[in-house]
Amino acid sequence: MVRLLPTVRSFYSGGIIASLALAGCGLSTTEIDASQAEKFVKGAFAKPPRSVKCPSGVEAKKGGTLTCKAVDSTGKRYDVVLHMSDDKGHVTVGQKDFKPVAPPPGG
Repeated sequence: MVRLLPTVRSFYSGGIIASLALAGCGLSTTEIDASQAEKFVKGAFAKPPRSVKCPSGVEAKKGGTLTCKAVDSTGKRYDVVLHMSDDKGHVTVGQKDFKPVAPPPGG
């Protein structure tokens, strides 16, 4: 069975951050804003996907990745890997970052 990747737009870069200061510690960290990441992934599909879910609490770190779950307009499921280009929350995604996921058993 051949599964085609969704038609995605070219590479994107966007700042999707939420800065957190740890009270009493004097430390500051930057996290990826899950809702902004979801909007970013939705925008990468040529046709609006049915759903996108990205994890929260992921620290922005240059060279890091963030994997979101998406269901395209036809119902096919994908893991979408976002690549962090810096520690400020800027990410990129390309067509190779959309990885088909097998349907659940019985579905």
